[in-house]
Order: sequence, then C-alpha cells, then structure tokens
Amino acid sequence: MYVIKQYRMGALALLLSFTAIAPAHSGDPAAAKFDSANDPRSNAALNLEHAKRFKASNSSQVPTFGSQLGPIAPDGVNNPALDATAQDTQSETTVVRVSGPNLVAAFNDSGSFIGGSSHFTGFAYSSDGGKTWTDGGTLPASAEGDAGDPVLAVNKTTGHVYLATLGFNTGENLQVFKSTDMGHTWGAPVNGTPGYAGSGAFQDKEWMEVDNFAGPGNGNIYLCWTRFNPNGDIMFTRSIDGGASFGPSGGTLLSTGGQGCYVVVSPNHQVNVFYYRGTGSGGQGGDNKLWLRRSNDGGVTFGAEVQVADLNTTTTNGNLALAGGLRSNSFPHAAVSPRASKPYLYVVYNDDPNIADPSDNGAIYMVYSTDGGTTWSVPKAIDNSSGDQFFPTIGFAEKGARPLIGYYSRSLDPSNSWFHRRSRLGVVNADGSLSLHPSFQLSPNTPVVIGQDPVINATYMGDYDQIAPGDAQVYTTWADHRNGNSFHAHQPDVRSAVIQVNPVLVNLSLLTSATPSTISPGGTTTVKAKVSSASGDSKDVFVNLRSAPGLTIESASVPSGTCNVDGIFADCHLGKVAAGGSRTISAVVRTTECSGVHRIYGTVSTSSRDPVQNDNKSSAALTVSGSCTTTNYSTGNLAVPLPDLTTVDTPLNVPDSGPLLKVIPSFRLNHTWDADLRIYLVSPTGTIVELSTDNGGSGDNYGTGANDCTGTPTVFDDSAATPITAGVPPFAGTFKPEGTLATFAGEESSGTWILRITDVFGADPGTLGCFNMTLTK
Repeated sequence: MYVIKQYRMGALALLLSFTAIAPAHSGDPAAAKFDSANDPRSNAALNLEHAKRFKASNSSQVPTFGSQLGPIAPDGVNNPALDATAQDTQSETTVVRVSGPNLVAAFNDSGSFIGGSSHFTGFAYSSDGGKTWTDGGTLPASAEGDAGDPVLAVNKTTGHVYLATLGFNTGENLQVFKSTDMGHTWGAPVNGTPGYAGSGAFQDKEWMEVDNFAGPGNGNIYLCWTRFNPNGDIMFTRSIDGGASFGPSGGTLLSTGGQGCYVVVSPNHQVNVFYYRGTGSGGQGGDNKLWLRRSNDGGVTFGAEVQVADLNTTTTNGNLALAGGLRSNSFPHAAVSPRASKPYLYVVYNDDPNIADPSDNGAIYMVYSTDGGTTWSVPKAIDNSSGDQFFPTIGFAEKGARPLIGYYSRSLDPSNSWFHRRSRLGVVNADGSLSLHPSFQLSPNTPVVIGQDPVINATYMGDYDQIAPGDAQVYTTWADHRNGNSFHAHQPDVRSAVIQVNPVLVNLSLLTSATPSTISPGGTTTVKAKVSSASGDSKDVFVNLRSAPGLTIESASVPSGTCNVDGIFADCHLGKVAAGGSRTISAVVRTTECSGVHRIYGTVSTSSRDPVQNDNKSSAALTVSGSCTTTNYSTGNLAVPLPDLTTVDTPLNVPDSGPLLKVIPSFRLNHTWDADLRIYLVSPTGTIVELSTDNGGSGDNYGTGANDCTGTPTVFDDSAATPITAGVPPFAGTFKPEGTLATFAGEESSGTWILRITDVFGADPGTLGCFNMTLTK
C-alpha cells in the first residue's frame, strides 16, 4: 500500500513521493498538515492527495450505506441519485454555452472516484437552455486520469468543446478533453503541458480560453496554469490545431511564483493572463497583488508585467480565514466587454476589507481597464452588505455588453455562517465603469459543509464557479448544500440559473404577519409573507424568512414555487411575480422559549431592476406567554469504550414526565479521528435526531479538559450560531446539530434517552466520558 508524503520548504510544497506503509486509516495520522491553509496548491490538488491516501489504505470502494433517490431537481445539474456512497461531493463548477440552447457544465465529483478509479471530474449537458440537465457520468479512461479543477472553453465556429482537468496519476499533465457533439461524449485527452514526463513537476490550477473573434487567431486555444517544481510558477501553452497538440514543450514562463491564473481574449485577439502573486517565499503571502501579462501575437511572446490590484491580505493565496474553516483565496476572475469598439477589461476578486476586524473577512472588489490593461481603476466594492462574500466570478452577455457578477454571500445570516448564491447585474457606462443594479438571491441559505466526504480534504468547499455568455442572457452554475441523503444531512450538488441581462423596471415589496401573534410555550403560529409587484414583471424572485433565537420554522410553502426549510431559514423561490400581482408564502413557526417577544424577519429580492429597496424587508412579532421548567440530567462520569466499526448506545434515564419544549444535549468524548464518528440522539419514543456525522477530519475529541463530567462538553442547540459542520475539533462551545432538535417538541420527556455513536472506520477507537441533557418542559 502507498500513501503520499509531502516535503516542505517554509509554506511551500516541494515534492511528492510514494512511501510503502501498512494498511491504515482512511487517511494518514499526519493528514492535518495536508489540509493547511498555508499550502499554495489548489483545493483540487489537495483533494487528489487526500483521495490517493484513501485509495492506498482502502483497496475497495467506500462502503455503500444507501443512496438518494429521485430525478435531478429543476435547477440541478448533477444527478444526486448517482451518489451511492459517502463520496457525494459535486462542486467547483464551470459552464459554457455551445450554441443556441446547448450548454455544457463540469465540476469536481468525488463520486467518480470509486473502486480505485483515476477519476475526480463530472460533467453534464443541457439541450434546452438549462431547464433540464443530463449527468454525463465520468470522462473517458486514460493512463493519466482526471483529477478535477475543471475548466471548459468552446470554439463558437466549430462547436467543439474543450475540458481541461488536473492529471490524476503523475500530476505531470494537464488533461484536455475534446467533444464534437455538444459535450455529450468526449475523446481521449491530449496533454496540455508537454515536456514534463518523469520530471516530478505537479501541474495545478489551470484556466483555458478559445479565441472566438473573427480574424487571425480565431480558434486558438490558450492554457495557463501553475507549475509546482518545486515552487509555483505561472506557465502558458497554446494550441493552434484545434486541440490536437499544445506547445511549446515545457510551456512559457509568465511569472516566477504565483497561483490562480485566469486567461481571457480581447476582441483584438490580445491574450490576457491574470494571476495572483505575493512577495513571500515562492510568491506566496506578504505583499499580495494581482498581475497581468499580455500577448499581441497569439501567445508567442508576452509584454511586461502590469499590476492590476494591491490586496490587503498577506496570507498564502490571499486566504481570507473565513468562519467555518473553509479554504478561500483572492485569485482573479476576469471578463472582457465583447464590444470591439470598447474592449474594456474587468477583474473581480476577494479581499479582506479590514485586516483588524475579524467579524467580516471577505469582500468582493472590481477593477477595470479601458486601455487594454495598461492602467487600472481603483477597486470598487461590489456588495457592501454585512457578512462575508467570497468566490466571485464575472461574465458578459454577447449582445449589449451587460455583465453579471456572481458570488457566495452570508448577508442574510447575522452569525456570518450560513451562505447563499447571490448576483448583481449591471451596465457599462461611457467611461468603462459599471452601474450595478441591486443584488439578488439565487439559492437557499445552507451551512458550510467540510470534512465529511472521506476522499475530500478537510477544508475544501470549492475554489471557483463560472458564468457563460448567452445572447441577451447569461448562464451561471454554483454548488450549495440544500439537500441531504442517507449519508449526510447536507451535501454539495451543482445548481444552475439563466439570468436575463436587460431587466425591466419593477417595484417589489414584502409584507409579513403572524396569526395568532400570541402563543403559548411550544405552540405554533402561521406566518404569511406576501410579495407584491406593483409594476413590471418581477423575475427570479426569492424570499428569505429567518427566525430569531427561540423560534423554529417547521415548514413553508408557496403555490407554484419551492421552499427549502432548515429551522433557522425558509428560502422560497417564487420565479415570476406578474405586474400588479402578488404571491403569498405560508410558514409554520414554533416557539422553543417560555416567554418574550420574538421575530421572524423577511427579505425579498429579484433579478429585475428594483431601485426602491426600503419595502423589500419586513418582520412579524410573536409574543410567547406562559410558564415552563428546565431540568438538567447527566449520566455522571463514564468510561464507555467506542471501538472501531461498532455502534455504542449510552442510556440516560429521565424520570420526570411532561411534554417537551426544548432539548439541549451535550457530551464529552475522546477520539483521535473525529470524522470516523456518526452521533445521534434517540428519544424514549424512538425519534432519532442526527447531531454530527463525519465531521472534524483527522482532528481529535469532542469537548476539552478532563474526559468526564468535569470537562467542557460539546453542546448542541438549534439556536446556535455555528453549524457543527462548520466547527473545528475539539468542537469547544455550542453548535447547531445536523438534524433538528425541535423534532422532539411535544414528545413525552420521561423514559430512557440514548446517545448513539457509530465508528465507521478502523485504527482509531475512543472513549465517552460524559453525556448530559437539558430539557425544558
């Protein structure tokens, strides 16, 4: 068996080598070092390393515990029914429009790495403009394999589609697949980075573009990437024969040090390669900046380097240290206005708006150039909402030169934890600047999900997404965690949307109310959220309802729409609200408190142009009146073994009777690989609520201090700000469980409660030291 070892110089990865070891755990005990935010390689590269370690110590595929059933959702791209194991991650998306209604998408897909295969990439295609998608499965088998980090590009003249991925087996190649049938099937890959066979170099973080403008250079394919040999350098090759070959051998060096390149082509055939580089060792950290190299001879030679933006971040890759532990970066995404008369360049990127303020670490900025990249504007913030925004991208429609900027946002969560997909449309002004319309919600709020997929590195939640141009619309893809399956309460799937870039003027408003407005402890009320469009047809309408602490949203529905409910949030996609019309959402809300005034907050948004925003928010007050009692119960000090590959039930007897209002469990345990554990709370009536599944990666323990009732336990509470999926071992504090503890509301409290802990892998046993519950009746 083999596992990858990594040797370092400072923060940089130097060389990868294979060392024989005995069969071991699903990862090496030293695996935490591979998931460090200080590693300059891409998330896909770390996933590859993690998957190889998993492959080395698990000769067969991941145990199949069940599968999710059902067709692809209306906005779904991958097919979740294919997730037959706990390898259920699809994220980090790319998309192109081939012609007419024909679209192709690709994404990282851990489910394609089954049974020791050398795949980590998925793809899908649509023949109806993104209304429905067909999951294409895996790419053709090859000696090198494919390891994700996908990038798509299309030749608009021939209709040929190109898909670049990392190499799987040696990492010395970037694989470029070609499709001649709208992305339905793919030919054998071509090596996009020739000249490195046997070198030990690792090729990472590629981007690719085709010159689709008329004239010399039309059809050329341009590929940039980061070569780790051992430091990260920005490299470039091109193909002038339709993807049959790439050159020059070894590539053209554009920057000594750096990461995250992005290539776009201007209407005058200028090739623009953007990238990140700092002043630290290997171009990482220190005085971080974004840079540009340009070629005016089809990528044969490049002019001098131009500074595009100066970053506040001083970290490796411009990592933002976002709450929840996910890796991030400050890499550039770029687009060019397709008008030949005004081929302005635009770059969007992440940065920390204020290094001294840890409450908001992620903001999105844009700079632009009206002289072909020689000079650049001052940065402009894209979204001034509270909370983090991250992983931006930008794209223009082919007609009218109207852009869409897409990104993830935490603006609807005061705890700055849950996120949703958000976007802004705009128009290009005469001076090249953008006038942006109000931002709008594109997906439900979902928690950070990291460290649960056994072949994904423990800090991965993607690196990027993409926007593809249409005629008067753009096509965008992203990943979110709205759905679960039999393995995980929340897991990543790829989603898509089609946005018209010339929106009509509308006046949208929201009004919320609660009936009854006074309820008893544990009681429910119905909240109505009425959306009205006084003028104009409002499109892509999304409503977010958020419960304040002490309230839980149990259900929500709207005619001819869809709602996703997760206790704290109800997010409802209404589609279109016609001019002069209205739509009403009905939600059932339960209180888990004994008294006080609590509120449900509502926000509505639309991709249509709605300049009056002060009527887009509304709230409803609920008064809770009554009395209740709260009692603590404990097993006392324990020393319950948690053996490998075993389920252990630990009982806690509750003698006091009465209907439940609120349940807060806590426990203290030691374990040397937290991701092995699946932990549930079972009521006396047999109701099961998932507390934590496969979280924490290779980290140790739940709670701190002595492993008994004198130590500090991990606490689970529906009202907690941080989901357990976003927590970091040893999970000190209070966390929102993966399931909903409010499920127990109304049940009889007396009887035997069970803390159920299942260990799903070998080599790392543990011990339960204490189990407590606080019950409010």
